[in-house]
Amino acid sequence: MTLKIRHILTAFLTIAVLSLTSGCKKQIRKAQENLVLDVMTSGTWVVTLMQEGSTNTTTSFNGYEFQFYRNRTVDAIKNGVKVQSGIWESKEDQQSIVANFDAGGDALLPKLNGTWLIYSVSLTTVKSTQTKSAMEWKLDLAKK
Repeated sequence: MTLKIRHILTAFLTIAVLSLTSGCKKQIRKAQENLVLDVMTSGTWVVTLMQEGSTNTTTSFNGYEFQFYRNRTVDAIKNGVKVQSGIWESKEDQQSIVANFDAGGDALLPKLNGTWLIYSVSLTTVKSTQTKSAMEWKLDLAKK
């Protein structure tokens, strides 16, 4: 078993044990935060679905990868070259992730901005949605 898998399994077990113990909300939150950080920062992610209302714009993100860092920054990498950095924040208690790329860089990246409500998550995928201009947007990411 690789060290990374062991670390993730340990985090899952820690959350499970702490969930059974009363009065440990702060410890549970910290364990959840560490788990999210471990999953998001161990590898690069690609967009597998970007849907703006009924319009699928996934192919606009072909060639892009996203590297998330523990300091809450994220690099957008296109065809192996970093094109822009942004910021991200996970909100485990709200099951959401917030992303922000400045509008002055790559024109496509601000489409990722906002608070994405996570409705499905695993160690290798994140599926999320948000409402912008009264329209539902969907964003799915997969670990590369």
